[in-house]
Amino acid sequence: MNRPCTAAAFRKDDTSRRVANLLTLTKSHREIWSEIYQRPELTRVLSRSVNLRAFPVTDAEAIFVTFLLHHLGTAHRAMREGMFATRQALDRDIHWFLNLPIPRQVWEASRDFLEPDFVAFVEHHRGRNES
Repeated sequence: MNRPCTAAAFRKDDTSRRVANLLTLTKSHREIWSEIYQRPELTRVLSRSVNLRAFPVTDAEAIFVTFLLHHLGTAHRAMREGMFATRQALDRDIHWFLNLPIPRQVWEASRDFLEPDFVAFVEHHRGRNES
């Protein structure tokens, strides 16, 4: 009797699934970030010098950052569940992105609506020193 489900076949299928998950996440990442190139009014999100008192966060900026926060939350959960073939640099992304003025303000306004595990992860990595 030939067993189609050997340990080697299972590992290969598992690796294929993990790579497919990573490709799907990468596609989503690219689609979200492509908004910056398609909508130049969103480039202010990436600025370190923004006067939010004089020019508050726009609805478009808040929506863009919210999409990214949900994307990061999904990536965090997928990493936690071991769904990737490689470890992502999510902690560095969070530290960089959420220390920018607009993303930081949107984070402060929306973190209570996100998964508690993700919020704890972000809060831990958001304030760490850059290395």
